[in-house]
Amino acid sequence: MKTTKRTLPPYGKTTVPKNNAIRVLYGWPQAGYEAEQTIVLPVGKDPEQYHWPVKNLDVTCFARAYTGPKIPTDIVLSILEALVRDGAKSIVISGTPDGTHFWPGDLIKWAEVQGAE
Repeated sequence: MKTTKRTLPPYGKTTVPKNNAIRVLYGWPQAGYEAEQTIVLPVGKDPEQYHWPVKNLDVTCFARAYTGPKIPTDIVLSILEALVRDGAKSIVISGTPDGTHFWPGDLIKWAEVQGAE
Protein backbone atom coordinates (compact mmCIF):
# COMPACT_ATOMS: atom_id res chain seq x y z
CA MET A 1 0.00 0.00 0.00
CA LYS A 2 1.42 3.36 -1.06
CA THR A 3 1.32 6.13 1.55
CA THR A 4 0.65 9.64 0.28
CA LYS A 5 2.11 12.54 2.25
CA ARG A 6 -0.46 15.25 2.67
CA THR A 7 0.56 18.90 2.57
CA LEU A 8 -0.84 21.69 4.70
CA PRO A 9 -3.60 23.78 3.09
CA PRO A 10 -2.94 27.44 2.22
CA TYR A 11 -2.19 29.45 5.39
CA GLY A 12 -1.72 26.16 7.28
CA LYS A 13 1.79 27.13 8.37
CA THR A 14 1.01 30.68 9.45
CA THR A 15 -2.44 30.50 11.03
CA VAL A 16 -2.69 30.96 14.78
CA PRO A 17 -5.76 29.47 16.52
CA LYS A 18 -7.50 31.84 18.92
CA ASN A 19 -9.58 30.60 21.88
CA ASN A 20 -8.92 27.03 20.72
CA ALA A 21 -10.69 27.74 17.42
CA ILE A 22 -9.79 28.04 13.76
CA ARG A 23 -11.65 28.95 10.54
CA VAL A 24 -11.61 27.23 7.17
CA LEU A 25 -12.60 29.36 4.17
CA TYR A 26 -13.92 27.76 1.01
CA GLY A 27 -12.26 30.00 -1.57
CA TRP A 28 -9.55 32.63 -1.21
CA PRO A 29 -10.13 35.46 1.27
CA GLN A 30 -11.15 38.82 -0.06
CA ALA A 31 -8.77 41.76 0.10
CA GLY A 32 -8.56 43.09 3.63
CA TYR A 33 -9.77 39.87 5.27
CA GLU A 34 -7.75 39.15 8.43
CA ALA A 35 -6.50 35.60 7.95
CA GLU A 36 -4.55 35.08 11.21
CA GLN A 37 -6.73 32.20 12.41
CA THR A 38 -7.85 31.03 8.97
CA ILE A 39 -6.85 28.26 6.60
CA VAL A 40 -8.15 27.97 3.03
CA LEU A 41 -9.64 25.24 0.88
CA PRO A 42 -9.26 26.59 -2.67
CA VAL A 43 -12.33 26.03 -4.85
CA GLY A 44 -11.78 22.94 -6.98
CA LYS A 45 -9.33 21.28 -4.57
CA ASP A 46 -10.01 18.02 -2.72
CA PRO A 47 -10.00 18.48 1.09
CA GLU A 48 -8.66 14.93 1.47
CA GLN A 49 -5.35 15.94 -0.17
CA TYR A 50 -4.45 18.16 2.78
CA HIS A 51 -3.31 17.59 6.35
CA TRP A 52 -5.50 20.00 8.33
CA PRO A 53 -3.83 21.53 11.43
CA VAL A 54 -6.99 21.21 13.56
CA LYS A 55 -6.15 18.65 16.27
CA ASN A 56 -8.29 19.38 19.37
CA LEU A 57 -9.61 22.63 17.86
CA ASP A 58 -13.14 23.90 17.24
CA VAL A 59 -13.50 24.49 13.50
CA THR A 60 -15.92 26.75 11.64
CA CYS A 61 -16.05 26.53 7.84
CA PHE A 62 -17.37 29.40 5.74
CA ALA A 63 -17.97 29.88 2.05
CA ARG A 64 -15.32 32.55 1.42
CA ALA A 65 -16.23 34.84 4.30
CA TYR A 66 -19.97 34.77 3.61
CA THR A 67 -19.86 36.12 0.06
CA GLY A 68 -18.23 33.32 -1.91
CA PRO A 69 -19.62 30.34 -3.73
CA LYS A 70 -21.79 27.80 -1.94
CA ILE A 71 -19.90 24.75 -0.71
CA PRO A 72 -21.12 21.74 -2.76
CA THR A 73 -22.53 18.87 -0.70
CA ASP A 74 -19.82 16.43 -1.80
CA ILE A 75 -17.14 18.91 -0.69
CA VAL A 76 -18.95 19.43 2.64
CA LEU A 77 -18.76 15.69 3.29
CA SER A 78 -15.10 15.58 2.24
CA ILE A 79 -14.26 18.52 4.51
CA LEU A 80 -16.02 16.79 7.41
CA GLU A 81 -14.14 13.54 6.80
CA ALA A 82 -10.77 15.30 6.52
CA LEU A 83 -11.30 17.45 9.62
CA VAL A 84 -12.46 14.46 11.69
CA ARG A 85 -9.51 12.42 10.39
CA ASP A 86 -7.12 15.17 11.49
CA GLY A 87 -8.58 15.52 15.00
CA ALA A 88 -11.01 18.45 15.01
CA LYS A 89 -12.85 18.71 18.34
CA SER A 90 -16.04 20.20 16.84
CA ILE A 91 -17.10 21.40 13.39
CA VAL A 92 -19.69 23.88 12.11
CA ILE A 93 -20.13 24.45 8.37
CA SER A 94 -21.94 27.48 6.98
CA GLY A 95 -22.52 28.19 3.29
CA THR A 96 -23.91 24.88 2.05
CA PRO A 97 -26.42 24.81 -0.83
CA ASP A 98 -29.35 24.17 1.52
CA GLY A 99 -28.07 26.41 4.33
CA THR A 100 -27.30 23.41 6.53
CA HIS A 101 -25.07 23.82 9.55
CA PHE A 102 -23.31 20.72 10.81
CA TRP A 103 -23.05 20.80 14.58
CA PRO A 104 -20.93 18.42 16.66
CA GLY A 105 -23.89 16.20 17.66
CA ASP A 106 -24.95 15.82 14.03
CA LEU A 107 -21.37 15.08 13.06
CA ILE A 108 -21.12 12.33 15.67
CA LYS A 109 -24.36 10.75 14.38
CA TRP A 110 -23.07 11.03 10.81
CA ALA A 111 -19.76 9.40 11.76
CA GLU A 112 -21.58 6.56 13.53
CA VAL A 113 -23.74 5.92 10.47
CA GLN A 114 -20.61 5.95 8.28
CA GLY A 115 -18.91 3.45 10.60
CA ALA A 116 -16.15 5.83 11.68
CA GLU A 117 -14.18 4.93 14.77
